[in-house]
Amino acid sequence: MPNLPKGAAEPRRRTGTIFRYQPAKPGEPLGHYVVRCSAPDGTRPLFHLDPSPAGPGHEVEAKATAVEISEGLWAQQLGAAPKRAGRAAADPAPDVEGMETWLALWIADRKRRGYTSTPENASHYREHIAPAIGPSTSTPGRPKICGC
Repeated sequence: MPNLPKGAAEPRRRTGTIFRYQPAKPGEPLGHYVVRCSAPDGTRPLFHLDPSPAGPGHEVEAKATAVEISEGLWAQQLGAAPKRAGRAAADPAPDVEGMETWLALWIADRKRRGYTSTPENASHYREHIAPAIGPSTSTPGRPKICGC
């Protein structure tokens, strides 16, 4: 133990904990213990131990193994494995040029789904929105509302 200042408490020993006993799967003779150990990077990864029967004597062995794993993690400054990269994003939406094109696609989709308000939707755009934003747009699908 390192020399500690007077009155300082000794650091707690990292021992790991038994997370659960995983029963045997069909065709396997024994289940196994799963332990959780604190790592220096702040994670608490799970470790599946070798197959063994459940019981108090074997639980003591599992706790001893968890202590060994914890001490090894800290001695080697290891942590949990990095997470896998997520799945690739879905294909981006088609590049739509101008609000009128986007509106035509939107109206067609609403008609296909059985909406009956599509003539009114198109009329609102034609009578109120199009005159306010003008004929040109700066970004596909997004109207240029101000002179920014």
